[in-house]
Amino acid sequence: MDTPMTFYKSSDRALCAALLTLGFMAYIYSAGVSALPNPQERIDYWQQNYSELTEVDDPRVANVHHIFGRVLQAAGNRYGVIPRLFIIKENPFNIVLPISIPDGWIILSRQVLWHINFFSALSLLKKDNNVEQKVVSEIQGIFTQTAKIEAKELRADERGILFSAMAGYNPFAIVDEQAGEQGSFFHEWHELLNVSQYEQMGAPNTHPTSSQRSTAVLARLKQVSEQSDLFSLGWVLSCIKPESSSWRQKRLVNFYDISPAVRYTIILQPLIIKSR
Repeated sequence: MDTPMTFYKSSDRALCAALLTLGFMAYIYSAGVSALPNPQERIDYWQQNYSELTEVDDPRVANVHHIFGRVLQAAGNRYGVIPRLFIIKENPFNIVLPISIPDGWIILSRQVLWHINFFSALSLLKKDNNVEQKVVSEIQGIFTQTAKIEAKELRADERGILFSAMAGYNPFAIVDEQAGEQGSFFHEWHELLNVSQYEQMGAPNTHPTSSQRSTAVLARLKQVSEQSDLFSLGWVLSCIKPESSSWRQKRLVNFYDISPAVRYTIILQPLIIKSR
C-alpha cells in the first residue's frame, strides 16, 4: 500500500502535471464565473457530440483516471460538486482543452494526454483564411477578462501543486527551481502548445507566462513549508488510519477536522528543505 510519502516515477511527470495543473483545479473557480448560456458547459453536449476514450482504446487512460482519483481524494470536494473526468477520442480544432464545466466535469482530449500540438492543426487551414479567422475569433471570445483569468490560473496552479503533493506526487517534477525556467513543466507545455504561433494569429495574451506560473507555485510551496506547527499536526493526523484507530486517535481526528487546508503541509516540508 502506498504511504503519503510515496512519489511516483518520473515517467508520470507530464501526464500528472497536465492533468493536475491544467485541468483538475479549475473546478474550484468555475462556480464564480458568470457567462452566457453555452451548450459546451453541459456534460451531455460532450457525451452526445464526442466519443469517450477508454482504456480499451489505450491503456494510458486507466493511468489518467488513477491519477485523477488520487488527487481528488487528497483535495476533497467543493460543496455540491463532484469532479469527474471525461476523456474524448476526438481533438476539437476550435476548443482549447482541458477545460472544466460548472457541474464539475473535467474534459480532456487525446491530444492533451500525449502533448500533441493543438495549434499545428491550424497550419492545415492556411489556405482557408475564413476558417482560420473563425477559429481565432472563437478563441478570442473565450478570453475576455485577462487579469481575472491570469489570477485564477495562478491560484489553480498553486492548489493543483499542493494537492498533487498530498496525493503522493513529487511537486518538483512540475516546477524545478534548480533547473530554472527551462526545466519547468510550464515551459515545456508552453513550447509544446506552440503558444507563439497562437499569439501571432492575433489571439490575446490572457494567460500567465511560464515564468510567472513557476515563480508563483514555488513561492506558494515555500510559504506552506513555513507553517511548521501545522505541518507537524497534519503529519500526525495523516498517519492515523480510521479503520485501525484507537478511540483516542479518533477523538483527535474529530477535534482537529482534517480538511484540505490542514493537510496542505503533510507532504511538503521535506521537499521544500531541499529547494532552499
